[in-house]
Amino acid sequence: MTILQGMMRAGVVVALWSAWPLSAKPQGRGQDQEPRQEQEARQKLIGYLDGIAQSQLDARKRSIAQIQTRADAERRKAIVREKILT
Repeated sequence: MTILQGMMRAGVVVALWSAWPLSAKPQGRGQDQEPRQEQEARQKLIGYLDGIAQSQLDARKRSIAQIQTRADAERRKAIVREKILT
C-alpha cells in the first residue's frame, strides 16, 4: 500500500466518522423535560388506569371475602381459570 492509498483510506474513515450521527443530550434549560401538556395528559391517563385497577381489586376483594367453604373456593378457582384461559 502506498502512502497515498493509506491517506485516502484514512480520509474516508474520518469522513464517515464525522458524518455518523451522535446522540447528544439536549442542552439548555427545560429541553430534556416533557412539555406540561404531555405531563398532564400522562397523569390523567395514569389516574384513569389506576381507577380501573382499584375497582377491579375491590371487586376481587369482595369476591374472595365471600368464600366460606371448600366448594366456594373450587367455584372461584374454576371462574378464575376460565377467565385466564379465554
